[in-house]
Amino acid sequence: MDADVKLTGPLFGGSWNRLVDDMVADVVEADGQATRTLVLANLDRTLKNPTGAYTARVTLDIHGTRARTHDQNAIYGPWLEGTGSRNATTRFKGYANWRRTAQEIERQVVQISDRVVARHVARLGG
Repeated sequence: MDADVKLTGPLFGGSWNRLVDDMVADVVEADGQATRTLVLANLDRTLKNPTGAYTARVTLDIHGTRARTHDQNAIYGPWLEGTGSRNATTRFKGYANWRRTAQEIERQVVQISDRVVARHVARLGG
């Protein structure tokens, strides 16, 4: 008696490399977009008289496996954050938006990434 088994799909057909590359790119983008969205939400909650000038500078750059959310080195960015030299000499101690965002994203990044990975695992037939 013989049994023939034929394994098919991306995992066995060799196209899994491209799928994994797509998955990594999508995870990086999803995490970066979530970070930018959270920074903007935190700024919206804390800025007292927003003009839109600072929030318009909050940008997401993706290079390979790195997503960087930043304020394009706005001159007043450190002051708003509370890390500028002027914060030590004035009553304004800053909003700490970027620090809070980093802490919050660290708590959420696994969940964000898991959702993206689950979509790609389904494409692999899992």
